[in-house]
Amino acid sequence: MKLSLPEDHQDPFMVADLGVLASRHQAFCQALPRVSPFYAVKCNSSPLVLRVLAALGTGFDCASQMELEQVLGLGVAPSRIIYAHPCKPVSHLQYAARHGVQLLTFDSEEELTKVAQHHPGARLVLRLWTEDSQSLFPLSAKFGARLELCGHLLKSARDLGLAVVGASVAPLGLRGSLWSSEEEELCSKPPLFPCILYGPTCDAFDTFFNEEVLLPELDVGDWLIFPSMGAYSSVMSSTFNGFPPASICYIMGPELRMLGVSLAEGSDGQSGVSITLMDSKKNEGRPGSSSMKDIVPLGPEESAMEVVQKKIRELSDSVELEQVLGLGVAPSRIIYAHPCKPVSHLQYAARHGVQFLTFDSEEELTKVAQHHPGARLVLRLWTEDSGSLIPMSAKFGASLELCGHLLKSA
Repeated sequence: MKLSLPEDHQDPFMVADLGVLASRHQAFCQALPRVSPFYAVKCNSSPLVLRVLAALGTGFDCASQMELEQVLGLGVAPSRIIYAHPCKPVSHLQYAARHGVQLLTFDSEEELTKVAQHHPGARLVLRLWTEDSQSLFPLSAKFGARLELCGHLLKSARDLGLAVVGASVAPLGLRGSLWSSEEEELCSKPPLFPCILYGPTCDAFDTFFNEEVLLPELDVGDWLIFPSMGAYSSVMSSTFNGFPPASICYIMGPELRMLGVSLAEGSDGQSGVSITLMDSKKNEGRPGSSSMKDIVPLGPEESAMEVVQKKIRELSDSVELEQVLGLGVAPSRIIYAHPCKPVSHLQYAARHGVQFLTFDSEEELTKVAQHHPGARLVLRLWTEDSGSLIPMSAKFGASLELCGHLLKSA
């Protein structure tokens, strides 16, 4: 699969096909007609994703007041919501009671006491502990009542006058994310090398996986593509170091119309995104389509990758630099101290006169020579800090034996 992007585009992005979401929901319901799915909002709380699922009639698994507000704000009936957190803050529990959300989970006597005081009309579901220590995500390490305690908990609920209507276990693992496990036969051209993938922040623990992965030799500017990233990816992003979340390009194909789903035009109150729906057959927007920002038409002959080439929303430049420069600080009082800078951030520094930069590799020198040749560079050195609580040199720093070569290259 070939992906063509604008030559100057360097920032990460995501592509979300809302039509695939709808068709998979339909497939699930057809395969398990007696099962009512409750979507875990925590795994992807994108307003557009929630809106599609609400239109399809699914239930929602919420874990906080904010998630309850988000789903109720879409017009979802409280009867289609389960407040699935076994240790709820009192204020969140009171919010659920006021808004008619009755289905709640519990796994302890303390939670029963709380519910009896603040939401006595609740319909309770006992969350069970399961042996999942070998799972990629062992959810029972934190939640769930062991079988030997269940009798006592059910008796306590009865004594408190509470209604227990069911039991639950950890959710089905039908998700896609960096923590999922998929088996696929690959035919790769050698050689492949063991690599550790680090994220962009100045945090030694910002890694993609807990172990090495095999990758071909990479050059500056190469892209890594991760499929099936719908769950537990963008929702877990952080703005640490001023790196903004990846932009999301939403695709809406004919599947939604075939399933009778419609999305209203206008401003998305959750994200501030102006939404204009497109006719995928004619590939033309309705009146006002010039305001389109995040919904992209998918024509009958187009693939998702072709649409990506049309529409990628640019991210902001370096947020930390913007913050400090916005205070009136002179560029000469700033050092851009990141040895692996995104090109767009590097260009921002050059445009605004920030000259002090750190580096620790030949690849970074090449990047600086191309995009900020007037920079004044500081070589970041590797130190032995493996015994530190936060070993920064696990990620950054040039070893002493490489310093001569790097200085000569500069």
